[in-house]
Amino acid sequence: MEYSEILFLIIGSLFFLFGVAITIFPNELERWLHTHSIRSVGSIYFAGYIIGFIGLAILVTIFLG
Repeated sequence: MEYSEILFLIIGSLFFLFGVAITIFPNELERWLHTHSIRSVGSIYFAGYIIGFIGLAILVTIFLG
């Protein structure tokens, strides 16, 4: 594997795991955002799905491409 593939593998894995974590534990993310004075806009679940799908797309692209 080339270094770029390894880098994208790590990035894709992190996106996927972060998306899964947001989907499973949305209240903790809302609490963290509130603690840091950041307003959450829209659905936290939707953000988790989008981030998870981006990570999954990166991983699929690496393994099939």
